[in-house]
Amino acid sequence: MPPYSLGGLIAQTIRNHPGVAARHAEVKATQAEVDAARSQYYPTPSVQLLRENGEPTTVLTVQQPLWAGGRIDAGLDAAQSRENATRVSLNDTRYTLALRVTA
Repeated sequence: MPPYSLGGLIAQTIRNHPGVAARHAEVKATQAEVDAARSQYYPTPSVQLLRENGEPTTVLTVQQPLWAGGRIDAGLDAAQSRENATRVSLNDTRYTLALRVTA
């Protein structure tokens, strides 16, 4: 596509506009939220180093959520909804910029 055609100008605007870069950052942040919400399903290991009667003791524990009353599912659903909303916002920003270029 030639750089000075209408399509080329729209593509350059969408690629280089700071508003689009900000929306991309928001999408990445919400993807991280989804990953964090999904990790709630995994077991959580922990280590404690204790000293009893002068003897060092190491305690290893693993906690696994068996039932959380829907809290984990609700957190994942909310994070996925926020991610979808930021993707829609990104597309809206691109559309608005394309309209500005054509105007």
